[in-house]
Amino acid sequence: KTVLSGNKQVDVLLHTIIDYIIRDFIDSWFCSLSEDKEFSEVRVRNSIEEFVTNICMRIKGTQWLPLITTKLVDDLATHTKLYRLAQQSVAATNADDPKSRLSDKLSPQRSNRHHRRNKSETDLTWHLGEYHFVLF
Repeated sequence: KTVLSGNKQVDVLLHTIIDYIIRDFIDSWFCSLSEDKEFSEVRVRNSIEEFVTNICMRIKGTQWLPLITTKLVDDLATHTKLYRLAQQSVAATNADDPKSRLSDKLSPQRSNRHHRRNKSETDLTWHLGEYHFVLF
C-alpha cells in the first residue's frame, strides 16, 4: 500500500478509512452503473490517496505553536463577538416586531429556544473579509 503520512500506524488507519469511503460512498452506487473495477479500485483510490498525502504534507509543514496560541484564539474571539452581535440584532428585531411576539405565543418551536432547524436560505449569513459565518 502507498505511504501516505510517513507513519506506518497512521497509514494503516488512513487506508482503512479510504477502504470504507470507497466501499460506502463509491462502490455502493457505481457498481449499478458499470462493472469497471478500475474506476473505484485505481482511479478513485489514487485520487483520495493523493489528497490525503497532500493534507499530511501540509500538516507536517504547519507551525502549530503560533497557529494555536494566536491565530486560533483571535479567530475564536472574532467569531464569538460577531455571534453575540448577531444575537443582539435578532433579539432587537424580534422585540420591535409585534408579529414575532405573537408568533412566540402561538408556535411551540419559538418557545423552545434550543430548537435547531435545518439550514435554509433564510439563515443569517455574514461575510467579513476572509471569514464566512452562518448563524442559525
